Amino acid sequence: MTQLETHQLEQVNGGVAPLIIAALTVDAWAIGFTSGFLVGYLTVQNLME
Repeated sequence: MTQLETHQLEQVNGGVAPLIIAALTVDAWAIGFTSGFLVGYLTVQNLME
């Protein structure tokens, strides 16, 4: 593997890693929001009864 190839791979990884991290962060936020919403909704339902 030449120096150039190694450098190109590093550039690709450098561009992909933040996207993966961002995607995981959004997923975690969405899961947290959804579970929080469900818990809140169920709590309200229980209080209404």
